[in-house]
Amino acid sequence: MKKAGKKDSPNRKNAVKPGAGKPGPGKTSDLRLKATTLRGLEEILMQELADLGARDLDRQHGAVLFSGDFDLLYRCCICLRSAVRVLMILSTTRIGDQKDLYDLGRSIPWNQWFSVTHSIAVDAAVHSRIFSNSHYAALKLKDAVCDEFRSRTGKRPDVSVREADIRIHLHLHEQDCSISLDAAGGSLHRRGYRAQSDIAPLSEVLAAGMVMLANPDWDEPFLDFMCGSGTIPMEAFMLRNRLAPGIFRKKMAFENWKTYFEKAHRTVLAEEKGKWTAQENRKDSLPVTEERKPWIRGSDRSAKAIEIAKSNRKILGLSAEDILFETFEATELEELPERGLAIINPPYGERLSLEDASAYYKNLGDTMKGKFKGWTVWVLSANLEAFKRIGLKPTRKITLYNGPLECSYRRFDMY
Repeated sequence: MKKAGKKDSPNRKNAVKPGAGKPGPGKTSDLRLKATTLRGLEEILMQELADLGARDLDRQHGAVLFSGDFDLLYRCCICLRSAVRVLMILSTTRIGDQKDLYDLGRSIPWNQWFSVTHSIAVDAAVHSRIFSNSHYAALKLKDAVCDEFRSRTGKRPDVSVREADIRIHLHLHEQDCSISLDAAGGSLHRRGYRAQSDIAPLSEVLAAGMVMLANPDWDEPFLDFMCGSGTIPMEAFMLRNRLAPGIFRKKMAFENWKTYFEKAHRTVLAEEKGKWTAQENRKDSLPVTEERKPWIRGSDRSAKAIEIAKSNRKILGLSAEDILFETFEATELEELPERGLAIINPPYGERLSLEDASAYYKNLGDTMKGKFKGWTVWVLSANLEAFKRIGLKPTRKITLYNGPLECSYRRFDMY
């Protein structure tokens, strides 16, 4: 096995290099970038990246590789809905043993990317026989980073697992290894609007992906009648109004990089915040009535869940004029408009206790048949056996993952 050495090091051949003097966002257009996502959402992410102007798109398993400049990097962190992380790749190669990983880590000039005064953390995704677990691989790379700093500056950066200034991402699949900087500094599902959550909350990334996969007609009503803490309706509202979900994050990790271009970042941020301001200015002061209910609504039988949804809605600066949340059972739904779209994430039975999942899903199917004629209803569930009890034939099935649970996302056209 040929090991990664000085001759082969991709850091010297192909990796992104800061170089002497900072290149402007318009000049540095060859950054190697990677956006990760949940399995099943790769095509959605591809389209989002294309819409933002990404080049050289290459779909991977649970990720999309692409190229662009720093301006695009900032825009991705702020605007992407279906991405979990946005990474700037520093080095890629094949390794043969644990020492190769350490040597690769030492070959990267870390002090050109960030200061030794910044705290670091290493996140690792490892599926390889070289390391028995991800934690040990992360420790090996962390040691390499710290040792490289010590050799160059006489000091080593502090390590902070939760609140690190710089997050380094290691991906190792068998012998294929890549080392990246996490641009946002953590998962993009943390939008910043969910101060509280109900039992078994749905990831914001998954919720947004579900809405995009359903391809709503925004001239028709949108309803989640099992909305929990309101994630699906709030992601739907942002999508409908083209509002960036990332403007509520307090800080991005790329602000700590030596290649940080504050003016470019602030320009993107101001542009996206301006859309939120314009949305607020379009509101009127008329009260919500039965005749004026918002297009986007959420309901749940749990009064506690609805109170949480309203609190989260308030953090977004929204009100009942934007998204209406109500407390009642799905069977209590009053007469609905002739057409519309509903998306629900009912209990599966794995995370929430259901005395009789089959009966629960049969009742769900009866509600759909009785209340939603003319509508399209999408249902996400990991309980495939109980799914059969809905008693309706889906017109489309998509495999998605809610955490570790493999789920089926099914479309039902109600005639």
